[in-house]
Amino acid sequence: MNFGTLGTLLLGIWLIAAGALPLTGLGFPHDSTVMEILAIGAGVLLIVNSKSGGRRWWS
Repeated sequence: MNFGTLGTLLLGIWLIAAGALPLTGLGFPHDSTVMEILAIGAGVLLIVNSKSGGRRWWS
């Protein structure tokens, strides 16, 4: 699994959680901190993949 795949997976998890938590009214302790760390991790992995010669959407 490369950085881009892992970054995309984390981004997908973040998007689902960001939509589902407010919709269902559920939460857990420090949920905002976990969501922020998940978003930062996904962003960093996606950027690292693009800088390391990963496949780009326009090519």
